[in-house]
Amino acid sequence: AITFYSECLQIQTDIGNKAGRARALRGLAEVHRARNDYSQAMGFYSESLQISADIGDKTQRATALRGMADVHLARKDYSQAMNLLFESLETFTAIGVRDERASTLQRIADTHRNQGDHNSAIQHYEQAAEIFKQIGRTHDEGGALEQAANLRRLIEQQGAAEGYVTRTSQD
Repeated sequence: AITFYSECLQIQTDIGNKAGRARALRGLAEVHRARNDYSQAMGFYSESLQISADIGDKTQRATALRGMADVHLARKDYSQAMNLLFESLETFTAIGVRDERASTLQRIADTHRNQGDHNSAIQHYEQAAEIFKQIGRTHDEGGALEQAANLRRLIEQQGAAEGYVTRTSQD
């Protein structure tokens, strides 16, 4: 994939297509992220982000931000990832790209879940599910609701366990 994205990048550069160049850079970034080459990935995402901002392509800019967040998530840098995810979410919301908004909400929920903030995760999974329902992506709606249900079950089990421990310690 790197060879083809690199060729695409060269062609887009040669013909002066900045939007195409930003997409090719993002493609390269995603390949490097998948290979756990995070520093290379961040460099390509950053360049894609800059070009997208320069040409006013808000969708590509928000997508690049989310890609950068994914790198931070892989590095377990949750704080920086959340900042980028919320910035991406703001943009997708403002420009009305509902499918990407829902996908970003799901990533935010995943991040809350990974940090043990189950209530925030549930809230974001349910928001994502509602949007997926509105746009007819029932498979994704079901997945988001399943994640929310799993967390609700976990919270209930923890509550029951705490109640049991409290009762047995009083006996």
